Amino acid sequence: PVKEDGMVTHIILTAVDVTESKQFEQKLKYITEQYDIVSKATNDAVWDWHIADDTLAWNHGLTTIFGYDQHHMAHAQPWRRYNIHPQDHYTFIKEIEDTFARRQTNFSCTYRFRCTNGVYKYVFDRAFVIYENEQPVRMIGAIQDIDDRMANLEEVKKLSLVASKTDSAVAITDKYNRIEWINQSFTTLTGYILKEVIGKKLSGILYGSETNTHTIANIEMKIATGKSVTEEVICYSKTRNPFWLRTTITPIFDDVAALEKFIFIFSDITEQKTFEKNITAIARELAHLIEHANTPIFGIDRNGYINEWNHVTAELTGYSKNETYGKKLVDHFIEAEQAALLSSELQKVLNGIAISNFELPLLTKSKDRIVMLLTELIEYRENLELKVAERTRALNESLQKEKELVEIKNKFVSMVSHEFRTPLSSISMASGFIKKYRQRFSPEEIDIKIDNIEKQVKHMTYLLNDILTIG
Repeated sequence: PVKEDGMVTHIILTAVDVTESKQFEQKLKYITEQYDIVSKATNDAVWDWHIADDTLAWNHGLTTIFGYDQHHMAHAQPWRRYNIHPQDHYTFIKEIEDTFARRQTNFSCTYRFRCTNGVYKYVFDRAFVIYENEQPVRMIGAIQDIDDRMANLEEVKKLSLVASKTDSAVAITDKYNRIEWINQSFTTLTGYILKEVIGKKLSGILYGSETNTHTIANIEMKIATGKSVTEEVICYSKTRNPFWLRTTITPIFDDVAALEKFIFIFSDITEQKTFEKNITAIARELAHLIEHANTPIFGIDRNGYINEWNHVTAELTGYSKNETYGKKLVDHFIEAEQAALLSSELQKVLNGIAISNFELPLLTKSKDRIVMLLTELIEYRENLELKVAERTRALNESLQKEKELVEIKNKFVSMVSHEFRTPLSSISMASGFIKKYRQRFSPEEIDIKIDNIEKQVKHMTYLLNDILTIG
């Protein structure tokens, strides 16, 4: 007020615009209220950083998650220096500095935080930044424990690496057996790439006319009931070439035990099956030789049970194979007084000691007594074993030669294709020049080009004759 003679004559008023300040106060009040609510409700470690004096306030999460007292870390600099993993410290500081430099209000960072027991946990930290006059004055954030999630991600990465790099073919399907993923070994084995098979059923692309229907039915039954199954089955590649696969199928269930996916692991056992087939053929041939030999042949295992009995032995004794298999020779076909002696002699044979000219008295079905002369049993057995070993070695050599022939064929095809490509390129280039620039060439130049074409044709003919000769 302005006075004259003690009387108020004027009142002077001044006004200052505080709208922005009031809005900031309201925003700060709102944020503070939200912070109080979140701080009480969340399991995260909530922090409030007053940047000017570098003071920190924490909620109960600091104790619950990391074991620290809420007042233990009252300043930001020691918190960063002592509790953020050294390898992550620079990244954290840089993220904050970049946030401030860009005047951004939202901040987030993943790093490792040290607990009271010295163990580091992976955390996800996100915060809101408050600015005054374009300067950061306060930062309110929440630290979330994501250690289990990061461990699971790391495990998934390792499993993914194993699945993608293993030599075994791997396919993952949904619960309806529709393909979701295949690894590179599956592509190498079958010729199919992921985009060709995704959403399709494995049975639709792998099975064919030679696939055993009973095996398929067993696999489908196990899959339908969510059980693991391992089967050996003939499958087909993209080019419809058959090969043998050992297939192991494992069901995957979710947290409530509901079927979610299947994992298929395939191993190529074609060579093994071929080997088994050849060994079986050898065994069948040996069995044929024993059965049709014109002398009595019978065999026992190490426990004395009969496991071989050819037709001549059956004719002499009157006992058929079915009547003798699984019975002890000494107990059923030898006279009691001879049993001990025979047991002793047979034990010598089983220990590798040959016996010669041993008279073996056998009882026939009609209770007659016949005497067989056993001669060089060990030598006969060793001859059979030697024959099996020779056949096995021959099969292995044959398989190895087959592999070498395939490699030679591949190299030969590659070499021949290269040799043919050179004259073909010359022919193509010469004919192309003649066709495109006929008007520019003189008759003599055209004749030179044609001579070159004829020369390359003769060279290709020479190569073809060589190939036919090699063939």
